Amino acid sequence: MSRKRNTREIRTTLLVVAEGKAEENFLSYLKRSLTRERRGPQVTIRNANGKGAAHVIDRAVRLSGNYDLKAVLVDSDTDWDDRQATIARKAGIEVVLSEPCFEALLLGIVGVSAAGKNTKDCKRTFRSTFGCEAQDPTLYGSQILIADIIDSRERFAYLDALLKLFEFEK
Repeated sequence: MSRKRNTREIRTTLLVVAEGKAEENFLSYLKRSLTRERRGPQVTIRNANGKGAAHVIDRAVRLSGNYDLKAVLVDSDTDWDDRQATIARKAGIEVVLSEPCFEALLLGIVGVSAAGKNTKDCKRTFRSTFGCEAQDPTLYGSQILIADIIDSRERFAYLDALLKLFEFEK
């Protein structure tokens, strides 16, 4: 009699390093919404706790290990330059860039333009629009919905790139 072998599906692994708590909460919401029922990659999210793009990319390089896919979600307003882009590219890390900051992306998702605004203005507009900070975990799923995020991917190339990573299947 032949024994039945246990077979286990091997999923692609994805490491995403977030610049801060707001990005981490957003990524966790994407993970919950897009990778249910073992669809898509096995996602690991790490928080670099701020300090700019250079720090986030350095943390991603140190954590990258045996992940199939690696990405960072960073703002363009601190430490982002060609040198950081080169370091990330050489390490095989996809850079998802929020310009100038993450709040600008979230505002864009709900149809509020942040064009021409600096980081300080984006954060002020964000607080007046949502009544909270971007770090508030209740924001995702209540005021920022997965349907709105998916609908916005055509308007934001970096958001589309991030969603493609979450949808990747081997």
